[in-house]
Amino acid sequence: MNRKALSLLIVVVMVLAVVPAALPVASAGTTVSATGTSAPAGGSDSRPSYQVVSKEVSTAALNAIMAGQPNMVLIVRVKDGKLEEAKSELEALGAKVLDENKILNMLLIRIKPEKVKELNYVSVLERAWLNKERKLVPPDTREVLSTKTNAAAGEAEPKMYNSTWVINALQFIQDIGYDGNGTVVAVLDTGVDPNHPFLNITPEGKKKIIDWRDFTDEGYVDTQYQFDNVTNGVLIINKTFVVFAGLKVNSSTGYMEYVTETLHIDNVTISGITSANGVYHFGLLPERYFDMNFDGDTDDFYPVLLVNSSGNGYDVAYVDTDLDFDFTDEVPLGQYNMTYDVAVFNYSDYGPLNYVLAEIDPDGNYAYFGWDGHSHGTHVAGTIAGYDSNNDAWDWLSQYSGTYIDWWTETKTQTFNLDTTQGVAPGAQIMAIRVLRSAGGGYDWEIISGMTYAATHGADVISMSLGGNAPLLDGTDPESVAVDELTEEYGVVFVIAAGNEGPGINIIGSPGVATKAITVGAAVVPIEYETRMTFFYGILYWDWFDILPTYGYYGRDTNYDNIRIAYFSSRGPRIDGMFKPDIVAPGYAIYSSIPMWAASFEGLAEYYGLQPGPPGADFMSGTSMATPHVSGVVALLISGAKKEGIDYTPNKIKKALESGATWLEGDPYLGQEYTELDQGHGLVNVTKSWELLESMDGMKLPTVDHWADKSYSDFADYLGVDVIKGLYARNSVPKTVDWHIKYVGDTKYRTFNVYATEPWIKVPVSTITLVNNTDFVLTVEYDTDGLAPGLYVGRIIIDDPTTPVIDDEILNTIVIPENFTPENNYTLKWEDSNGAHMQTHHFVRIPENVDGLWTEVKYSNYLEYGIYTPYGMYVFPFQTSDEPHVVTDPAPGVWELVTSGFNWEYPTGYVGNLTASIYGVNITPNIWQVSRVYGDNNTGFTFNVNLKNIYTPINASIVAIGLGTYSASIESVADGEYFIKGIEVPEGVRQLKIKIGNPGVKDADLDLYLYNSKGKEVVDPSTYVGPTAEEEIVIDYPASGNYSIVVEGFDVKDENGNPTTTTFDLVVQMVVDNGNIKLNKNSVVLGIGESAELTANVTISKNLPAGVYSGVIEVVENNIYNDLYNYYDSNNYNRPDELARARATIATIPITVIVDRATLAVGIDSKSAVIGEAKEFTLTVKNAVNGEPVPNATVEIEGIKYATNENGTVKFNYTATGFEDEIDVTVTADNFVTYEGSFKLTVSEPETKPVTKPSAAVASEEPGANVQFDPEEDMTVKGNEVTLTVNGSTGKTATIMVKLPKGAQIKGVSAEPEGHLVDWWTEDGEKATYLFVKVRFASPVTVSVKYSVPTRSSIPTLNFLGYRYYHMYLQQFNELYQKALELGVDNETLQQALSHNETAAEYYKTAEEIAGGNLLLNLGDIRLLLPLRQAYLHEMKAVKILQKAVEEIENSEG
Repeated sequence: MNRKALSLLIVVVMVLAVVPAALPVASAGTTVSATGTSAPAGGSDSRPSYQVVSKEVSTAALNAIMAGQPNMVLIVRVKDGKLEEAKSELEALGAKVLDENKILNMLLIRIKPEKVKELNYVSVLERAWLNKERKLVPPDTREVLSTKTNAAAGEAEPKMYNSTWVINALQFIQDIGYDGNGTVVAVLDTGVDPNHPFLNITPEGKKKIIDWRDFTDEGYVDTQYQFDNVTNGVLIINKTFVVFAGLKVNSSTGYMEYVTETLHIDNVTISGITSANGVYHFGLLPERYFDMNFDGDTDDFYPVLLVNSSGNGYDVAYVDTDLDFDFTDEVPLGQYNMTYDVAVFNYSDYGPLNYVLAEIDPDGNYAYFGWDGHSHGTHVAGTIAGYDSNNDAWDWLSQYSGTYIDWWTETKTQTFNLDTTQGVAPGAQIMAIRVLRSAGGGYDWEIISGMTYAATHGADVISMSLGGNAPLLDGTDPESVAVDELTEEYGVVFVIAAGNEGPGINIIGSPGVATKAITVGAAVVPIEYETRMTFFYGILYWDWFDILPTYGYYGRDTNYDNIRIAYFSSRGPRIDGMFKPDIVAPGYAIYSSIPMWAASFEGLAEYYGLQPGPPGADFMSGTSMATPHVSGVVALLISGAKKEGIDYTPNKIKKALESGATWLEGDPYLGQEYTELDQGHGLVNVTKSWELLESMDGMKLPTVDHWADKSYSDFADYLGVDVIKGLYARNSVPKTVDWHIKYVGDTKYRTFNVYATEPWIKVPVSTITLVNNTDFVLTVEYDTDGLAPGLYVGRIIIDDPTTPVIDDEILNTIVIPENFTPENNYTLKWEDSNGAHMQTHHFVRIPENVDGLWTEVKYSNYLEYGIYTPYGMYVFPFQTSDEPHVVTDPAPGVWELVTSGFNWEYPTGYVGNLTASIYGVNITPNIWQVSRVYGDNNTGFTFNVNLKNIYTPINASIVAIGLGTYSASIESVADGEYFIKGIEVPEGVRQLKIKIGNPGVKDADLDLYLYNSKGKEVVDPSTYVGPTAEEEIVIDYPASGNYSIVVEGFDVKDENGNPTTTTFDLVVQMVVDNGNIKLNKNSVVLGIGESAELTANVTISKNLPAGVYSGVIEVVENNIYNDLYNYYDSNNYNRPDELARARATIATIPITVIVDRATLAVGIDSKSAVIGEAKEFTLTVKNAVNGEPVPNATVEIEGIKYATNENGTVKFNYTATGFEDEIDVTVTADNFVTYEGSFKLTVSEPETKPVTKPSAAVASEEPGANVQFDPEEDMTVKGNEVTLTVNGSTGKTATIMVKLPKGAQIKGVSAEPEGHLVDWWTEDGEKATYLFVKVRFASPVTVSVKYSVPTRSSIPTLNFLGYRYYHMYLQQFNELYQKALELGVDNETLQQALSHNETAAEYYKTAEEIAGGNLLLNLGDIRLLLPLRQAYLHEMKAVKILQKAVEEIENSEG
């Protein structure tokens, strides 16, 4: 990252959480432009064929707008060679470039959220992404503590060798002789303990950690402040510092905010510390995310001193770690990669916190310090390349280093000729790159910056045990793009974790989805798990580690003796069908180093109130632990290749790993097998991979690629690319797929064997001969007719037999779902028996109109299950659970239900009965018409209704709730704009339903959102937003308050692909239990298709206005309620009855009550207008209940009556004569409530330049007026007097618009003959003053207008005043700010003032740039008016804020 950009980025993040005091709530909708201009700056008038701004970014921009955030930060990808052009175009949009990555053609920008959609018009941009935070998410490895298997007493010690042996790493080092020497592995993580005994040297005596860099803000110190006054060894500071203390959650808003603190430093002791130039740079290092002195808080700030030791730039740093303002007792540090200096910051109860100077600016303006405040990075580094040469310096890891207990038996032992403890590649050196803070999170840009640094600074391998999951990942996210490009450009090998969100399929995280990454899943080595459980029980039951050898327990059954896939390991495929993960490695209960300040088993010990174990090493699980095993293996391969002169590439390394992997069989006792989705190509095997790499020496492998059109994918609408890389058929299986195959190599032709690994994949030929660089289409048939329901995975192999590895393969994943049918009572049941870490995948098709999906597992010995949506995201808080569950309104499609065996082995497996049922009911009629006879007292009405059960038989309680409000309208929104409507939800609303649909433009993509009064999304849009205009939000028991309905015109194009405007229907219902509806039954028992006749008694007040009202019938399934209640009660949930009843509500059936007459939904096609110019509008009238057009309705607009046609529409002309204009409409129709409403217009000016002389035109005329007016002949201008002569039909009226210079003041308007002037008024615009004169004709009317234009100050005078006022207020600000600090003004107020001060400085800087650096010589430049005015206004606001705060304190003290 550009270090100068960091402070800018911090300021940006700091202001992202500004929340308005209140969001507007209005009865009518308004439209907000996302572009702000009709011809976007920096681009053409037509949008490119692709969307730079994805739906995800567009949604985030809307969230920012609604939250009142002034800016947002994005990553944008630029076309090759266009960085400078992109910067110019972005600046024209008002965006600020914060940082750039020239290697990847990416920019980090700050932009106003309402401008985000304009990025689609910037011709040199390819893509925009959110700068997402990636967090370390540990796997769910909950243990069942109450159960032990047939444990045998005996010794067990933690051994790093257990996992390295099964991948043949130890054997490779012993037999082949290469240990990673000569390779550099970059660990992108939380940092690495720089002085851990296990990470000090290599076997060859080289320094283990050769570089340490920080790309987060954790170790950043702003040291731009210079001091040179030294008196008696004391450096005089006497300054107040504003320090960015890190991202923290604001408890009142819930937003992350960058917190600032102010501290005053008087002086520091530096006796004997000299700076060659006599100038010292000073700053403060805050405890942003880690308690660095272990005093129980993160509130400390450590003084930092930079010195120029030799006169060649600032190169030494001191940190006042003991906070005594004395640097003489501190250790001087040089930049680590130049000096290898390490110091101890402080000591925890367990050991030292070691730290380094990661980077120092030679000019002294900043410094970065590094440490691992998390443990994750040190653990990863130890697995990759740890080495303990003494074998006694670190007893915790060193015990029993020469003996290995083989994983296939407890008794057989293997000794080897190694007398040290070590990781996979002990000879490799480490580049420690911090991209994740101690809190475990880091942003995409920071991670990409770390990746780029490592790739361009000599890393052979980049190990990334990090990532993040989201629906529908296809490898087009920014980190994945960076992985692929850096691999291609620099030949570096990326090894990346798959994620910890299995066992459902299609859930690989980013950047693990990157095409060129080696993506790693997690395997379980039984002996590793035994050892962990031994120590776990040792802590739990005996509290001390030194007695474990005598009383330890093995937590396993002897039947469990082969390697398994960890149940949490994320499964493939990628959403476009591509092969992921690529490989697996040990990742469960992995024993490795942690920082020396940290103790082992600390979390468990705290939970049970026990003492933690020894420091410096611990067990961890996850694909994060599997990844470093593979990173170490790659280092071993590259080490050997370098030594023997074997040519290698990332592609050869990856193919050697894949083709050399050991296929894992699964559970041989129960016959359960793994697929490629679980294990990729299998368990990494370094010796086999080495043999393959050797055999490829000197061989130029053919490059074979494949793809098919994305139309074959179930997820085509969501892919960021136009092709698929494999077949992932979840909802439907194509009969055939045309696979395009291309060979690129060193021969004109090449012949490949082609075959399928599964019989249902029908490849028509056994060999193909491909022409170099020419497409070949292979049509493959998929014969699934005879397949039973389940998951099927197979490959199409494309292989040149002359090469030792598979050249290409196409992964095929198909799902044959089970269906809910009357024959199975719409209930599916399975009796699953899973081995430890084994799964059974069930797929069920959810049809349309299902109200609830019920799942539960019974009679289980720790069999858990997971529910995964059609898009691969899990429903439970954890991936798996034993909790019964109802998914309400499940999305139609294929859902996955996966059962998983627990961590230990039972001889008979983990057995349980999984049940899934779908529920759905409806009521007819669901529209009830009430006709009151006015004048009598009849307020009670009775309806006979039919409640029909559609799916699973029910034993249900039923209750009717109502009445509530029902509002329907026709609204409009343009492409790239937002429609916003405020609503108020009162207390006691049972259900809020908002629905949009029926767009006027075919195939329009509209997105519906709902925000609360704080600008937060109420419902996650990923659960319902799709590529259509038909969307609905339903909220049960919404909190009372103000809400904003937002509809985004994400993609609204006409038949020619041009942006346009569409209408859409909007329905808002609020159901309130007012007791208006009572049923004669409170329960029903119904089988499939059975009905119950109910009587509904409806009470209608005589005073209730005619119209449409809403209600619901709530259906609570009693059997589900009982199961849920028993589960919640037995597991000590709070309020189990209330929780069970809410979740057992399988359906809330909407009903509509029409009182007397239905209401009308009325809308116009556009709400934009130009003042004084006639525009044709189309008004539509529909039945509010069913959305059908209402023909022959009478529409009255401005006194003119129209009749709707058969489509319920009328066309009319209207001229806006004011900037706050609105169209008043009255609609009457038989059997409907009369509609009276108005449509507020967004009115713009016709002029684009300031008006300097008057002009006139007819704005509007009454029908039949036949106005005659020619401005050339009928208008005269003399000075500041305008005379107009207008003629028309007697008795008719017309309105004339006269454009006058901006700011014109009307002195008089008159008409001859007298009495023919009806009215006149003015509207002030930015470019002109618009005078409207309405006249009535009896003969030609002559209108006289007299006006004046106030004299204005000259441009130089105004600019000089702006310049003077800015400096005057700036001086006042500086004085007041120091005073405010002294008086203790609160940080929030100081920050408000600082924000205005900084904004003023930005405007002033803009003015200086316009003036070329010399304002006083360029005061006549009109372009300076705006920035200088804004500069002094913001500085004035800053001064007023401080003045008020200071006065309040002084008055209170007085």
